[in-house]
Amino acid sequence: MAVEKLGKCLIIGNSAVNLLAYTEQLSKTFVVETASTYDSSIDLLDDFEPAVVVIDERIAGSSAIEISDTIRNDQVAENYIAIVIIADHQCKSLDQLRELSRSDYVLHTDQAALLLAQTCIGAFRLKRLEDSNRQQRQELSVIKEELSHQQNVDPISELRALPNMLNILSEEFRRCVRFDIPLTLLMVAIDNFEDVVARGGYLSSTTIAKQLGKELSEMLRNEDFIGRGWNCDFICILPETGDSGALILAKRIQESVFHRTYGQKEHQIQVSVSQGIGYFHPLKNRFDSPEALFLSAQDNLSIAKKLGTNQISHKKKKIG
Repeated sequence: MAVEKLGKCLIIGNSAVNLLAYTEQLSKTFVVETASTYDSSIDLLDDFEPAVVVIDERIAGSSAIEISDTIRNDQVAENYIAIVIIADHQCKSLDQLRELSRSDYVLHTDQAALLLAQTCIGAFRLKRLEDSNRQQRQELSVIKEELSHQQNVDPISELRALPNMLNILSEEFRRCVRFDIPLTLLMVAIDNFEDVVARGGYLSSTTIAKQLGKELSEMLRNEDFIGRGWNCDFICILPETGDSGALILAKRIQESVFHRTYGQKEHQIQVSVSQGIGYFHPLKNRFDSPEALFLSAQDNLSIAKKLGTNQISHKKKKIG
C-alpha cells in the first residue's frame, strides 16, 4: 500500500551526490523535486509550490542566503514554505547563517545524514500549525470586528447605537470642559410612533426610522455625531455648538420633516417630530457630568411631547 506523502519538498543541492542523498531520506515522506541552480530553483518554487525547501549553503553561482531571501520576499511563499539549510564544514555559526538567511532551521552536513528527514517533517508540521493558527486568528479578528460593529451600530437605522453615543458624549464632555467650549445634545423623536407602527406595521416603521436617520445625518456637520436611542429617538451630539445654534438646527429639522413623506412606496405617510435640547458650557452651566447633560435633553424632549406634536423645547436647566 502506497504511503500518503505529507507534502512537497524542493531540494536544492550543490552536487548530484548531495541531491541523491537528500532525496533518499525525504522521498519516503515527501513528493520531491530537485534543482541545482538558482534559476531552476526559483522556477520550481512557482510551479511546484513546495511546503518545505532544503538548500545547500553553497550553490553554483549563488548561495542558500540568496535563495532563501528570495523566498522570504515572496509574500505568498512566506505563508507556506519552511526552509532548511544544510551548512558546509566551513560555516562557523549556524545561528548567524539562520539569521542572515531568515531560514527556519540550519544543519551541519554531518547532522543532515541523521536529522534531515526528522527536521523537515517537524518543520512541515510546525509550519502547517502556524498557518492554521494564523487563519484562526484572522477569523477571530473578523468575528471581533463583526461583534464590535453590532455593538456600535444600530441595526435598524444603521446609525451609532446608544452605548457608542454615550461613550462619545463622555469624550466630548471632557473635551469641552478642558477647552471651555460649548456642547449641545439634541434629541429627536417621531411623534406618536406607536400609532405609526400600528398603521404601517414593523417593516414600514423601520423604513421610516432609516429614512429619517439618513435625513438627519445629511443635515449635520462632519464633526457632529448622530445615533439612535430608545424606541425611535435620535440623538445628535453637536460639539462647539451653543443653544442658539442647536435651536436653528432643530427648526430646520422641524421644517424639513414636515414637508416630506416617509415609508415604503405603497404606503407613504407624513410624520412630525418632537425635539429636546440640552446645552452645556463650562462657564455658564453647573452640569457635573455628561449624564446630567443627557438628562437635560431628555427632560426637554418630554416637555416638547407634552406640548403636543412638532414641538421644540430648549429650557436651560441647571443641574447640580
